[in-house]
Amino acid sequence: MLRLSVILAFFAISMSSTSWAANWNSGNNEAKQNTQSNKFVSKTINIFVPDPVLEQFKKADLSQKKKFCDAQPSVWQKISTASKSPPQRIKGFNSRMDNGNQVEGNQASCNLLLEYVRSIS
Repeated sequence: MLRLSVILAFFAISMSSTSWAANWNSGNNEAKQNTQSNKFVSKTINIFVPDPVLEQFKKADLSQKKKFCDAQPSVWQKISTASKSPPQRIKGFNSRMDNGNQVEGNQASCNLLLEYVRSIS
C-alpha cells in the first residue's frame, strides 16, 4: 500500500511540475513578443553579396547597371520554349547512377537543364 502511494505521489508531482512549466512559459506572451520585436529590424538579407556592394548597386544609374548586368529581356520566352516538352519521367537509374545512357528520360532532362542554363546566363 505504501509503495502504491509513493508511486502515485511521484506521478502527481511530475504531472504538476510539467503543467507549472507550461503555464510559466506561456504567461504574458504578448509582452515578450513586443520586447523582442523591437530589437530586430526587418531588412532584406543577401548571403552572397555584401551590403556595401548592394548599396552601391542601388545608388548606380541605369546606364551603369545595363553596362555590367547584361540581362536579356527574352529570358522568360527562352525558358517557356525550353519547358514546352519536358520529360514525362526519368526511370531506370541504378544506385550509382552510372547508367545514364540507358535511362528513360535522362537525355531529355539533360537537354532541358542545358536550355534552362543557357537562357538564364
